[in-house]
Amino acid sequence: MGYALANYKKERRLFEQLLAAECDSRILLLQGGSGVGKTTLLQVCLSAARKHGQFHCVPLDFKGAALDILDLLHQIGEAVEWENLANFTQVIEQIHSSTVNVNLKANSLIGFKNRLQVILPSENSEQQKMVLLELTKALLIDLKSLERAVLFIFDTYEKALQEVQDWVFQHLLTEVAKNAGLRVVLAGQTVPDEKTIQWGHCCTLQPLKPSFCAEDWLPVITELNRKIPHNMNPLQFLDVLCKNEAFYNPATIRKFIEGLPFCEDNL
Repeated sequence: MGYALANYKKERRLFEQLLAAECDSRILLLQGGSGVGKTTLLQVCLSAARKHGQFHCVPLDFKGAALDILDLLHQIGEAVEWENLANFTQVIEQIHSSTVNVNLKANSLIGFKNRLQVILPSENSEQQKMVLLELTKALLIDLKSLERAVLFIFDTYEKALQEVQDWVFQHLLTEVAKNAGLRVVLAGQTVPDEKTIQWGHCCTLQPLKPSFCAEDWLPVITELNRKIPHNMNPLQFLDVLCKNEAFYNPATIRKFIEGLPFCEDNL
């Protein structure tokens, strides 16, 4: 499935600037309502970052999945690769060894999620907070020393558990302000307050305004390889589509286009 977008040219330019080696605004907040195309836009950004090749990409989608802080830390470890996180993994092993009274140094790098689960129980306790703080400090030290920069891409932020939102707001975004090797793209119907004193100076808030212009949707028809019915003029067809009240947001327009037959000439 293609990730063609109807417009969002400014947003893509902001993301391209985010990938630059010298980047002052390292946090990009994309705020928009349901169906405006946030997920598709993030998919385009993620694809571009992977083609760029200079970033460890950490995509996290909170839509329909109750990812807790354990899932968050584990997915970061998987994306960045555990062998690049010497301090973080050492702290995991040390705490786990003292917890279960076994020596794990001979176990290579297998089962870190299980170890995290042991040392970071789900109940909200003071001990959990202390362990999480220690893990966070070690992780941020490792991220700072990586040869490649790290790009976090968060989708549907408003659906994230409160503990995850707190971690992103209090730890990750604050570290981004101090570490030029970290970049964050965060999208949601609600996003963190960009005016916060800790990291607001390196943040850009971009409200998403969907396009209902026929010319902006023409590349989507091409990218998805769809055939306009009855040999209609593509722009006229899209103009009628965009002005139809039944297609009240980009998601409904795109879904209709995806339902059109494939263009056989291009298969």
